[in-house]
Amino acid sequence: MEVSEEGSSGLVFVAFMFIGMGIGYLLGNTAAGLFVGMGIGFLAMAYLKPREKEIELRKEPWSSVILALVGLGFILGGASLLLGFEIPWDKLGGVFLVLMGLAFLAMALRKG
Repeated sequence: MEVSEEGSSGLVFVAFMFIGMGIGYLLGNTAAGLFVGMGIGFLAMAYLKPREKEIELRKEPWSSVILALVGLGFILGGASLLLGFEIPWDKLGGVFLVLMGLAFLAMALRKG
């Protein structure tokens, strides 16, 4: 099975998701492992996607920035589950989601 260069970032995301889920399962906290794995997968996509599409990050950084922020959010959520520290998700998560939605909207309007 040959994978095109264009589809590798999606496969890398799925790979990290399953690796994280497996490690979380071994550690007794599948959700935390899944979150961390997904976060690392999003960070990998932020790095790989521009290379696949041959986009210069200096000219169009927003899609990579959004993917990286989503990744960091998932890693933070997984770490909070693993380490037991409390994150005020009702406030922080809500603000984060609104900002992400506005960023996606801005990207859509800019391309249209």
